[in-house]
Amino acid sequence: MSKTLHMWPLLTTRRATRLCRDVGRRSLGTVDFSVKNWRQNRWAPSCIPRMHVPPITHPDLASNCFRRYFSADNHNSISNSNHGLVEALVTPHLESIRQLPEVDNGLNRWNDGEALEEFQRAIQVFETMQAGGDLHIAVVVLLATCFQDQGKYKEAFHAIQTLKQLVPVSNDNSRLLTDFASAKSLWYQGDFNDSMNKVNQMMDSKALADSDFLRGCVQEAEGIVKLMQTLGQRDNDDTTVVQGLKNASQMIEEYSQNNDSTALTSVSANGNLGIATVLTSLGIQESNTDSLDNGLAVFSKALDILDNMDTSHATNLLQTHLNCNKAWTSLQKVHELKLASKYSSTALSFAEKLQNQVSQRIYHHALGRSLRLVATCYARADSALTAEGLFQSAIDSLKIASSIDPLACLDLRDAHEDYATLLHQWDKRSGDAEKQQEMAQQVNKSLPGEWKDKSSICSGLVFITP
Repeated sequence: MSKTLHMWPLLTTRRATRLCRDVGRRSLGTVDFSVKNWRQNRWAPSCIPRMHVPPITHPDLASNCFRRYFSADNHNSISNSNHGLVEALVTPHLESIRQLPEVDNGLNRWNDGEALEEFQRAIQVFETMQAGGDLHIAVVVLLATCFQDQGKYKEAFHAIQTLKQLVPVSNDNSRLLTDFASAKSLWYQGDFNDSMNKVNQMMDSKALADSDFLRGCVQEAEGIVKLMQTLGQRDNDDTTVVQGLKNASQMIEEYSQNNDSTALTSVSANGNLGIATVLTSLGIQESNTDSLDNGLAVFSKALDILDNMDTSHATNLLQTHLNCNKAWTSLQKVHELKLASKYSSTALSFAEKLQNQVSQRIYHHALGRSLRLVATCYARADSALTAEGLFQSAIDSLKIASSIDPLACLDLRDAHEDYATLLHQWDKRSGDAEKQQEMAQQVNKSLPGEWKDKSSICSGLVFITP
């Protein structure tokens, strides 16, 4: 038996998807993966099949990474690395600023650390030519966006503060966008109080006067910042957060019915509302299945909107995380393993499609998050050997994303914890289990600011920028 297992090839994502549909069974083919059979046969850990996590190899993606911000099917609402400033402040001047070699080099080396140096040199050039001019502002936006995309959130925030000093006081819309960007960078740092201060500043913007959509986006930002502030604090009424997000999603949805370009924003808003609903139900009462069902219904509503849209990398990404949200929620309920398996399998199938469509950070977070949930389903179905291989693959993938993304860190922490739980069930694996638990604690300690100890379903949140 063990000899046969040694001959198994590495699991691919396609294979893992197919296996996930069989979750709940105690055997696959002639090989029994149950914990009981593991104990009886004493199989060596070296024969555990491990899923292969391929790197992104698309030849044009690395050198032309910045094009994602200008593609027709991209949208700020699903891009956590985008401040929402590019379309308004960069796109109109893109061809002009690219005449400077430093800007062109920075754009073509977007994922390279030297891109930041190129943009900083370009800023000096344009500052000398026309300080505070449109071209100067455009390159500062590029620098801030590049910092954000590389997970340098503090540096991104400081670049945005420089930007706000350059934007004319009379330009209400642009100044509102810079406040959105500041709040977003602070949110990623785990500085939720200062992020809320920026949101409060937005409430007084004159740009909100004639736009229900912008008011909805501000209210949405207020909701997810307040959600993170109150999460785990029993003296706060989390239901007010849910109601605020519900109002925000309704405003955005009504606007989106007459404006297709904001449909993805509506999907993201419903996803955030679903997460808040689920977290509130768990905070109030662990067995509050009705509220969990309400959260699942909101996720389904968001998926229904996506089903009526043309397929793109943006819709694939949202499909991945919404199905992950449904899988995570189903795992909180008793006797919902089959549904959790279905949702996690669907999420994994969409994550696979992202490999050559998005950055490595976004791809590996989506893939790793899906794999962790698939692995958890296998673990609960007593398919221990398959679960271990999938946990290892999920951790490999999430490590790539977590180096620059606190949301991916939440999933990585829980992947180590769930893997440790699985190992504790096996004979002579307690040492391995303790190592995984230590790794989970290390990841949690590494989380910036107030992200520590937050639930991993929060990794599906989207800080919407208009």
